[in-house]
Amino acid sequence: MDKEDNHQTTGDLGAYCSSSSDDGVRDIAPPGDQQGLDDDKHDHLPRGRSDFLTYHRDMARMDHPEICVPISDQGACLGPQSRRVILDNLSLDATPAQVLKGIRGYGGIVSVLVTRCPSVKRKSAKAALVEFVYPEAAAEYADCVHKRPLIYTARDNVGHSPTAYLVPTPSWFHSQLSRHLLENGVTRSLCLPNFPLDAVWFLICAVGHGSVTSTLLDQENNLTLEFSSLFDAARAARIVRLDHVHIGYGAGKNNVHYRPDSSQGNMEDVYRTTDGVIGYIDSQFLHQAWNKAPYNLYRPGCFSNREPTPPTSRLKQTKDDILAEHFNIDADEVCDFLQEREHFQSTTYKIVGSTISLTRHKYSWSISSKDSIKLLMANTLHHPDWEKNWDTYFHSCGLINLRRWEQYGSMAKHRREVASAQGLKAGTVPLCDGCEWRCQQIKSTPVPGLVKEWCATRPSTEP
Repeated sequence: MDKEDNHQTTGDLGAYCSSSSDDGVRDIAPPGDQQGLDDDKHDHLPRGRSDFLTYHRDMARMDHPEICVPISDQGACLGPQSRRVILDNLSLDATPAQVLKGIRGYGGIVSVLVTRCPSVKRKSAKAALVEFVYPEAAAEYADCVHKRPLIYTARDNVGHSPTAYLVPTPSWFHSQLSRHLLENGVTRSLCLPNFPLDAVWFLICAVGHGSVTSTLLDQENNLTLEFSSLFDAARAARIVRLDHVHIGYGAGKNNVHYRPDSSQGNMEDVYRTTDGVIGYIDSQFLHQAWNKAPYNLYRPGCFSNREPTPPTSRLKQTKDDILAEHFNIDADEVCDFLQEREHFQSTTYKIVGSTISLTRHKYSWSISSKDSIKLLMANTLHHPDWEKNWDTYFHSCGLINLRRWEQYGSMAKHRREVASAQGLKAGTVPLCDGCEWRCQQIKSTPVPGLVKEWCATRPSTEP
């Protein structure tokens, strides 16, 4: 879509994208959101509130790379700094479409994700991660749901009251892609005027019905699709603009544009229209509503006018045909080939200048190699004067050090014998000192310098 096609919706870009302070933070509001921010109503909520997530003290103290924005880096921003809200204790059949029915806020949301509940105590529940455009809107929504809980109905009409948590870590600033989408008036709601009725279901499948959360078709054939994120909406708009669906629908000619999505507004609208009870929405609601006539009659041109081709008849292969194909011979040679193999004697071929020999059997080949180094290994592997040479050999060849391997095995055998003589159970380390293996107590064993350095510099685990 060109900017001229979207002019009626976006309006003046400066009306909803302006610098609000000297720290470079932009005030981005999607078009159509008439409700402004009231600074008096968005005071910083206390950390001790039950609708804030808290981290275990050991987790908060441990050394780790920065995964969130430190509060000190936010400049003079004194209000809420997190744009993420977690809705806990949803039913297992909850969907993004149902979750969005109970969300309103200034500026709307960037995305919503429904997944398994991370809490160990609620394995039979789901949770939703909601990212708002503004941190103030996220804090206000969490506070509103905390004071006036919502009820989400499951498939079996059992109500679930989710708890809204404002994620305590500050959110990163909007990425370059998110800022670009918001500054260009992208919302989660995409309107396609004068859309052909017979291609509605084909379009939903083309853009991905898993990302569509709401649909609306008015009497003038204006189709509105709402998605679970800004990125899905922008992707769908690009598919329509480039006509990747092959329906011949002109995006510029029909003025395809974005509309204010359902999440823009006030939470009072939710309580007034639903009484705080959000009805169940089946995960197959798009299939039930649009996969029927006249909305699913469209077929692409490459399929609609093509005459059905009869299936090609293939002769059934005989046993001789299968064997001939396997042995790469003609079918009339199979009988003689099998008789020859019945009386075939294995033949060995030597390769000049190499220890490798090839042996031809009835239906296969084998390769063998007599390595003279095995004889040398059998006589010198554990000789003290050869230890360094064998270690260098195994290291250069990238092989397991058989000398150390057998040495460890002999030492383990020695310990088992000593433990058996001392009447100890299997697996118990025996007391042995001054034997030929130079066994000694672990306290008398020299400690490597690397271990000493680590013990001296490791952080204290005491609170």
